[in-house]
Amino acid sequence: MQSTIGSRAFQNARLQKKNRKQADGLLPKAVEAYRAGRHADAQAVCGQVLALVPDHFEALHLLGASALDSGRLDLAEQALARAVALEPRHAEAQANLGLVLFSMKRYEEARAAQERAIALKPNFAAALTSLGNTLMNMQLFAPAIEMHDRAVALKPDFADAYCNRGMAQLLLHRNEEARQSFDRALALAPRHMQATFGKGLVSVNLRHLEQALAAFNAALAIKPGMAAVIAQRGRLYVQMGRFDQAEADFDAALAIDRGLETAWLGKAHVCVLTERIAPAMLACKRVLEQNPASEVALVWLGACLAKQGDTAGAIRHFDRALEIKPDFEDAILKKIFALDFYPGADVAVHQAVRREWWERIGARIPQRQLGPIDRDPNRRITVG
Repeated sequence: MQSTIGSRAFQNARLQKKNRKQADGLLPKAVEAYRAGRHADAQAVCGQVLALVPDHFEALHLLGASALDSGRLDLAEQALARAVALEPRHAEAQANLGLVLFSMKRYEEARAAQERAIALKPNFAAALTSLGNTLMNMQLFAPAIEMHDRAVALKPDFADAYCNRGMAQLLLHRNEEARQSFDRALALAPRHMQATFGKGLVSVNLRHLEQALAAFNAALAIKPGMAAVIAQRGRLYVQMGRFDQAEADFDAALAIDRGLETAWLGKAHVCVLTERIAPAMLACKRVLEQNPASEVALVWLGACLAKQGDTAGAIRHFDRALEIKPDFEDAILKKIFALDFYPGADVAVHQAVRREWWERIGARIPQRQLGPIDRDPNRRITVG
């Protein structure tokens, strides 16, 4: 009996050793396919390796990285979760798991994985800037910029980190700093699509519309078919009053990414402006189906109801938007306008909503300081 058990253990050990040797021989083929961008081949070979050795860390890590690059996020999460369970102190695997969770918009989990990667490898510049992106999406802009700063301090030629920092600065309306970050990224990588796109966004903020259009077109020349860039160009066309081109861009972006919220909101906007209420309402509802907390969709849907004469319904939508974002100026302004047509609103109601605008918006507007007045009666008077 004892001899049989010993023999079986010996045979299992021999088989495992044989499988490990065969698996290690296959792995370079997977690496070669991955580096060549042949993700289907890389993933197939990793599958063969894992059939031989289910806990093969390198195969799991490579499978996760390849699945991430090819957009197979569920597979990527499964493979990388198994990889970090096997090797919890592997910083690169933790960082890649963070990227997967970030792509799935699970930002708290992504942050935890990225922080683990940095704790294991404090000089990990790629993980630092990835954490910065995660923090930015969590509305933690100052800590996000700090992470990007740490990344560029460690790696001064890291174009992606400069670009990522520019995006965070942009959201803080630090336009000149954002422009400098994008320029630095482009000095290091002249065909950096995201930095080119970022410069377009800076130009939009500064109302340099023709410069913004040139930047968006340049970004699309570098990487055609980027739905997010096409949708932003559509929004720019709306500002320029070129509604046909705007709607064409929104439709093109939605043909690429049917769930792109920016494109649906742009579609709603341009339809409201061109008095096509039914498609505008449909676009708003598509946004709210996937994001019930979209204050912009609620406001545009309210604007549609107002145009249909449903003032009470419009005001309800504006109020819902203000519950989500109390300082949303567009919602307050549209509510003020709608109340002018609401029979149930008396002077007290009108004054209350105007006071609301002042407390949430007006009182926070920086006041301009007037220059000193020259009281010399013999001075030259300049008119205009």
